[in-house]
Amino acid sequence: MASRIGAVGGDIVAIHILERVDGNAVDEFMIELGGAHLVELLRNEIHEVDGAVVLDIAPMTTTP
Repeated sequence: MASRIGAVGGDIVAIHILERVDGNAVDEFMIELGGAHLVELLRNEIHEVDGAVVLDIAPMTTTP
């Protein structure tokens, strides 16, 4: 996951594990990007990771 985020110039600033069930996890990543124009590219990169699904993307309103 980190390499895909880095591929679009993203910087992971926080990770929160929200849920773990039957070997699966729901994680929240706080990522700084170089601009809103990179959001779709980031989503596409994450979809390339086996088993990864993007549930939501929202702008950060606070810093971690």
